Amino acid sequence: MQRDTFPVLETARQYADRGWAVFPLMPVGADSEVENGKKPYPATRGHLDATTNADELETLFEGCTDANIGLSCAASGLVVVDIDLDLDTEDGAA
Repeated sequence: MQRDTFPVLETARQYADRGWAVFPLMPVGADSEVENGKKPYPATRGHLDATTNADELETLFEGCTDANIGLSCAASGLVVVDIDLDLDTEDGAA
């Protein structure tokens, strides 16, 4: 597989170059059964497959040209604060 085979793999490589362990997620959209963008690609183990290794990324993302990119926060040494707001009320948004 050549370096610039498809944009998703190139983006996954850029994330991995930052030390972020990534893995492929199923695409979300009109043609997809996935609603929330958090389902791992079939035949993968989701965050358990997350890696920063370029060779492993090539194998992991092979055939996943339409993938979203998942990030394993723990494996990347990151902490994420996810604040869910009730956007139906102005008070919740404030």
